[in-house]
Amino acid sequence: MTRHFCPFEEQVLSAVTSGDWPDRADQTLRSHVAECATCADLAMVGGLLKDDHAAAVAESNVPSSGQVWWRAQVRARAEAQRAAERPIFVAQAIAAAAPAELGTVAWLAIGAWVILAPVALYFVFARE
Repeated sequence: MTRHFCPFEEQVLSAVTSGDWPDRADQTLRSHVAECATCADLAMVGGLLKDDHAAAVAESNVPSSGQVWWRAQVRARAEAQRAAERPIFVAQAIAAAAPAELGTVAWLAIGAWVILAPVALYFVFARE
């Protein structure tokens, strides 16, 4: 299918998006749209899209800035809590997986690993 280019397309689109179509549009542009199928389709579809956008904006429910701030604070606290609980879960998993017959040296090695691993990971992934 060959696309038909019309030199008035930009003017029609500009009139539709600015809200000038069809009442405040130039008479020559309106008469052209009545004759040109491409521009008529553009005016119709552009008007429908503009109306749909206006309806969507009118129906949108944007939360207040206080509500957005409160949600961000709740999310930050929850993420901090999860981050603080991770080493505890690791220690519990190691304690549950380790047999009771481990010697003192093995427990010291495990304890050092539990303490030093998060510190090492912090320095590896620190962004500064």
